[in-house]
Amino acid sequence: MKRRNQEKLGLFCLLAALMLLTSCKSGGLGSPEAKFEKQIQGGQYLDAIETYTSSIMGNANLEVEAGGFLKQYLGDAWNGYLEETVGQKEFEAMLQTVQNVDEKANILGWDLRVIQADYPVIAASKEAYQEAVQQMTAGDYDDAMDSFLDVSPLDEKNFQTAQNQYQEAKKKYIETVVQAAKESLDARNYDAAWENLSVAEQTIGWQQEFEDLKTVIETSRFEEEMRKSAEKDDFNAMSRLYQAALENEHCEISGEMSTLFAQTAQTFRQGIIDRSIAAYKEKGYEAAIPVISEGLAVLPEDEKLMKYEALYKSCIPVKLNELSTTSQSRRWDEASMQVSNAYGDVFSGDIVEFFSYDTTNTTEYVLNRNYTNLSTVCFMTGSYHEFQINIYLDDVNVFSSEIKDETTDPIEINLNVQNVRLLKIEVTPDRQKWDGYGYLYFSNTQIDRVLSDAELNNP
Repeated sequence: MKRRNQEKLGLFCLLAALMLLTSCKSGGLGSPEAKFEKQIQGGQYLDAIETYTSSIMGNANLEVEAGGFLKQYLGDAWNGYLEETVGQKEFEAMLQTVQNVDEKANILGWDLRVIQADYPVIAASKEAYQEAVQQMTAGDYDDAMDSFLDVSPLDEKNFQTAQNQYQEAKKKYIETVVQAAKESLDARNYDAAWENLSVAEQTIGWQQEFEDLKTVIETSRFEEEMRKSAEKDDFNAMSRLYQAALENEHCEISGEMSTLFAQTAQTFRQGIIDRSIAAYKEKGYEAAIPVISEGLAVLPEDEKLMKYEALYKSCIPVKLNELSTTSQSRRWDEASMQVSNAYGDVFSGDIVEFFSYDTTNTTEYVLNRNYTNLSTVCFMTGSYHEFQINIYLDDVNVFSSEIKDETTDPIEINLNVQNVRLLKIEVTPDRQKWDGYGYLYFSNTQIDRVLSDAELNNP
């Protein structure tokens, strides 16, 4: 029995010795490294510095153990902050403690430098993310997009979520802008609707939704302005609007716009035609052509107005030597000259000269049913000829006269040439009375057209 008790006492002493040895090796509750760890955890960096410099520094084993603890402590704090299980203020206090100790101990090196560099970026990133979430909740999608974009890739906890939320904020922002623009459009406030989209484009760039709505805005704007012009029968304004709509990249020419333009154009066209007809009947082609020109200035290449222009211009008188000919004899000439007869009358400008000795001179002119009236003056110079003049309209002799000599009074000839295709002038000298030279002239010839009501109403 006594021996058994002695054995138990020996075992107890052995265990106690082992525990004391272990405690000594691990630092124990009162060891410098334990005190150092407790001071770090408590934020007592001045005490920790004192413990490190007085009790740990110089002991390689303790330095390694203290350094390992400090790195582990900083790493756990940093990971906790990144995962947001450690708050910002708490982490800053922990970081400050470590920094203050490391300034004296200089045991962390690169690990601390990396965290010191990344922390301000990630802190700002987390703040931006929280602000973005609040802005999203408040419906402030414009600012929320900016805040989500401020989240750094270093902020692994929030970065990908921020990217996804940015797209959601952008979608909501576009919906909000489009809705506001549509409300302005419904109120016919086209400038405000356009401004909403323009500002949004400056924020997030080109968007198909904005482009589609811009087309609706501009098309609606032009439709309304064209309706107003149609109500006023103001085709000049209508024409300018229609041309502007064609040139506007955001405007589609709608069926309504085409109809309004066509209807107003027809009213304008008919007004021009009616005015030109009235001008023609009152003052002739010279008054009608400017009216048609006025219409063509607004409706260039308009087929109907161009027909009227050609119709009125066909009334411009032509001279005899301006007509085409189908045949002419050997002895005749045309010239623009000045000639005096025996009475001292001076004839100038457009003159057709027939010069003959003993041969009939014949010339055919093409009228092609384009003219109505022909007027001319016929006279002679020289005293040794007598001429017989015959004028044929489509081979029908409608005028015949003799000219004895230069003392014969000038003959005024006026003919109705409506629907005539060919005009033939035949000058025949009297061979029995030929004794020298003679010249026969047609001067001040004017061939013109007078339009009928049927022609005016259907050119």
